[in-house]
Amino acid sequence: MVKNFFARFDWKDLTAFLVALVITGLGIAAQHPEVVLTVVVIVIVWVLNLLFNWKGIHLGKGWLTGILYVLSFLLTWLFQPSLVPALPVLAGAPQQAAGALYAWVGALLAASGPIVAYATGIYAILLARVLAKLLYTPVDIPATPAPPVPPISPPAAPSGAAGH
Repeated sequence: MVKNFFARFDWKDLTAFLVALVITGLGIAAQHPEVVLTVVVIVIVWVLNLLFNWKGIHLGKGWLTGILYVLSFLLTWLFQPSLVPALPVLAGAPQQAAGALYAWVGALLAASGPIVAYATGIYAILLARVLAKLLYTPVDIPATPAPPVPPISPPAAPSGAAGH
């Protein structure tokens, strides 16, 4: 099993990253996010395949989706750091506090739109690359099958209509 793991390890991508890192230095991460994504994919696939080969543990689709989406938000923050609007001061009349809170929620939603869009793009890239390199297919526990439906029989002919 371990031999199969090392045979499918993505040595080409790792070598390309190491060569690029030696040539350009650490500045490549800031200028080329695809290099960081490649390294993240290599590490994710390595850990998941290692867990699968040695312990027989494999993540389902739900867990894999959640982990990759959280990682995509962290990478988005790394590539495009943005500031969350400061919380408003909720002093004074309740109407003023409610207005300030309403304005803050609007500013938070306006700031989070591009972040969610960028994170969703990163998630799509991560998911495609991770699924292509895994040694197993992530599946969730199958749903219980529905009970069988009895076949539909043709309606019976009326009793007096047969002789006419």
